[in-house]
Amino acid sequence: MSEDRFLVGEYVDDSNSRDLIDSFYGKNNSITENLEYFVINDFYLLNSIGVLNSGMVKSFSLKESEIGYEYANNTYNLWNNYDDYYINLTEGIQATNHEGQYWGYTKYCVNLKTTEWYQYCTDVGEWEWSAITDNETYTTLKGSSIINESGNEIKFTLEYYLKMNWSEILITPTVTNLGNTNYFNSEIIITNYDIRINTTYENDVLEIPLVLESNTYNLSDSELSLFFDQDNLTERKFELWDISEQQFARTRWNESYFMNGQESSMDYTLNITHISEWYNAPVILTLKTGILNKQNQIITNLWWIDAKAGPNTFDSDPYEVPDPINVENTITFYGTATSAESYTYRLTICDSSTTDYDCSSGVGTCTGGSKICESASLAASGTQTSCTHDTTGESGDVSWIAYTCNSNSNLAGPNSVESPYNVITIIQPKTNNTSVNETQIYINNTICVNHTITIGNYPINNTWIEITYSNGTSANISTSNSTGVCGAGENVYGSEIDVGPTTGIFTVNTSWVNDSQGNIDYDDPYPNQKVIVYSYAPDNIISRIYKDESYLDVDIFFTKTEIIYLKANITNSIGNITDANVTVEIFNSTLDLIDTINLTHIGGSSSIYYGNWTSQITDIPDIYTIKVNATNSYGSLSENTTLHLYSGLNISGYKLDYDNDNIQEYIIENENLIVIYNGTINRTHPIIYFENKNLNESYNISQLSDNTLFGLGDIIIENMMDVKYTSLSFSQEGENLDNISLEMVIESQYVENNPTEETIQNDDGGASTLYPDRFVGDIIASKFTASTTNYPYKIMSTDIQLYDSNAIGATVYTIHIYDDNGGVPGNDLIDPFNVTITSFYTNWYTVDLSSYNIEITSGNFWIGVELTEDTGNDATGGPFFLDDGSASVPSNSYFDFGSGWEVQA
Repeated sequence: MSEDRFLVGEYVDDSNSRDLIDSFYGKNNSITENLEYFVINDFYLLNSIGVLNSGMVKSFSLKESEIGYEYANNTYNLWNNYDDYYINLTEGIQATNHEGQYWGYTKYCVNLKTTEWYQYCTDVGEWEWSAITDNETYTTLKGSSIINESGNEIKFTLEYYLKMNWSEILITPTVTNLGNTNYFNSEIIITNYDIRINTTYENDVLEIPLVLESNTYNLSDSELSLFFDQDNLTERKFELWDISEQQFARTRWNESYFMNGQESSMDYTLNITHISEWYNAPVILTLKTGILNKQNQIITNLWWIDAKAGPNTFDSDPYEVPDPINVENTITFYGTATSAESYTYRLTICDSSTTDYDCSSGVGTCTGGSKICESASLAASGTQTSCTHDTTGESGDVSWIAYTCNSNSNLAGPNSVESPYNVITIIQPKTNNTSVNETQIYINNTICVNHTITIGNYPINNTWIEITYSNGTSANISTSNSTGVCGAGENVYGSEIDVGPTTGIFTVNTSWVNDSQGNIDYDDPYPNQKVIVYSYAPDNIISRIYKDESYLDVDIFFTKTEIIYLKANITNSIGNITDANVTVEIFNSTLDLIDTINLTHIGGSSSIYYGNWTSQITDIPDIYTIKVNATNSYGSLSENTTLHLYSGLNISGYKLDYDNDNIQEYIIENENLIVIYNGTINRTHPIIYFENKNLNESYNISQLSDNTLFGLGDIIIENMMDVKYTSLSFSQEGENLDNISLEMVIESQYVENNPTEETIQNDDGGASTLYPDRFVGDIIASKFTASTTNYPYKIMSTDIQLYDSNAIGATVYTIHIYDDNGGVPGNDLIDPFNVTITSFYTNWYTVDLSSYNIEITSGNFWIGVELTEDTGNDATGGPFFLDDGSASVPSNSYFDFGSGWEVQA
């Protein structure tokens, strides 16, 4: 071989580069055949090479390191010494190992369930992305979005992580519940759609490792409908192949997920159903991650790659050498053998001391040497197989010998397989036992964070702790084993950290270590290592106004000269505030200070402070702001609430936020009555509160449970439906008025007199199956379809039948009215409500729905019954759900027992 060789990273002098290239490429074919990788640091050389035969050079790179990232055109390029990964964020998420060649889209979603399912996905909301690398050992891309919707606050994070020598990229979805809602079920869903392996739609198939055998399915089959779970697959993976070009994309996933750092096994489902929207059926992986309570976090892992098949494809004769793929301390050998007789075969790898080979019925023997590895089972002709070798304890230049052995005792090979580089067994440094010495601490004080370091083959380079302060900012803090620093010494490293001035949660996220060769390790204690940072200052005030000195009758409506009783509950993040000076300032509507009073602590460790104010006859009727101020030596806090002071005569017309929804209600008050009209328009109930002062009776109309008063406050117009008001206005507003009127604009739809009534029934008169041992939150639902096409129509009532074999008697259930979502129950049409069912099979229990004004404008609807308590077993429990079995139409009856809607058998 010629001595004229280019070294990785070597500069080539401009003046003689052409001569060097000519001698390197043009004079000796053996040299060009051995050229594999080139790093160009000189643009003149790059231009020169550009005119050469493209087959001469295997690859170019202008990258300055073997691992890192670049960002351009909304695309992140992450690379290591093995491969490049491109993540395009322009339209959804597209990932590829082939620059500019995308083989489909991937959508990540999280499903969360309370009484209904909520879904949040990567294709909606504002996402923030950032990448980081040390240019030696790892590179990572992380995106996150905080979703505030329907009272939920969720942080959804997606991380792509790549280390040196990895042949796949690690994808880590993380879901953090930042709100106050507890979800009793959660799922992480990964959808592969618009699939086009090798950039083309044709000839794409799905390959999955089923329990009985691997199976392949044509993704373009319009009849394709598959469903698998953890009981069907031998490995947690699937592959998408272009069978004509032997290109594939593989997704693997973990056996478990982590809830707050605690590992739990993870079930899953795989759904592949062809839909008309796409040429190839989408592949939907659902990971079952269980309960997600408030302030908790779920994490799991997936691995992904798209690549050319193999990359080691060979024939039984002639035989092409398979290159091994090295992953950390293991090497995996791949190969594919074909035979005209279609015999099954194994791949066998022997060490270099082997002198002879034997093949008997598909089992290989390495005579004079050792068998390095052999594929576990016989593979069908033309399909790929592999075996893996652990290189621990080996070092230096290593070579192996590969051959195939088929079931007819035929031997193909042997061939030499060279190691891609020296095999070096590396003991990496380790960090663990990450701990913090406090669970709560006062602001601006210090804590000690420690972790234990185990040294590997090479000296320690850096150790550090990744933390998040209470204000949300993050930092990397170096640690040391210097004696005296937070108990550090020898293999215990530590750091003293000031928690800062902000109250909240301080978290120790991750401890890290790397050595002089760039080997790195980390330990994730989060969220177990949390420190509450507190202050003795008050940070929460709950104030209430009462009519009675027993502090039982909460009210905001008073008449001049009445005694007004005030109560304040003062706390902070660690408990009750007992030493506060609590004052109340009373302001009128023009913010003039009318009076100041003191509240008195009731004693002991309580957080309660009491006091009262008596308005004077000279006080002006008005809306008053009650400002409660709590102060101690550590800080202060204020909270406002409002009340109305009535003159005792004539009429008052005013606006005030009665129900704390930041919308002012319209209120009319005289000597005898108080009537509150809902300021939220487009409603059917304008009146939300009614008080008879003389009888000391009041009603919250929207919360009535007394059937004799149900519907009070409705707008009712004969021959009209969908009646609602669209605006409110006073004729005049103020105090001591002689008269007042409230103008209301109403919209409605006309309906004919004497509407027809239809009964829809999914029942054959007898019961088939009962469901014992069911739990709180389980739901059974039936679909109904009216024969009329004269929409809209109104649901008047529903009849429900349950089985009470053990005479349990009256039981509370939650009733749902759903719209239809493609053949399964969809969204609630009204807020679910509770009923007490008192009659059971063979009788029906009727639930009156007429007052809910439930209108169906098109299609079907569903009525569901949800358990509010566990049923128990069939010997002692109940009442139980029933169904009609095959006598009813199966698609009309579904249940959700915690895993989504399923049709009843």
